[in-house]
Amino acid sequence: DVGVGTVVGSASFNILFVIGLCSVLARGDLPLSWYPYCRDGLIFTVLCILLAGFTHDQAVRPWQALVLMAFYLVYIIVMYFDAHIRTRLVEQAEAANKG
Repeated sequence: DVGVGTVVGSASFNILFVIGLCSVLARGDLPLSWYPYCRDGLIFTVLCILLAGFTHDQAVRPWQALVLMAFYLVYIIVMYFDAHIRTRLVEQAEAANKG
């Protein structure tokens, strides 16, 4: 049996391990920005909450699986348009800081 803790813990480890390994293997400083953390952290948090809510009764129904897959599809679409989304968000943040 695979529990929610196993899935979430494994995903958290993989995210942190990949970032840590990249920083260890990088030559020199590895500049990181707030944007990927906010983007991925928000999606990860929403999916963890959904998964916890869907598995409270020890079962995942087909419609719940479709909701989780739909969120993953949304994440793929966000990643495809990431450069455009990031540019727009940075422009809006800069405009808000000026005004």
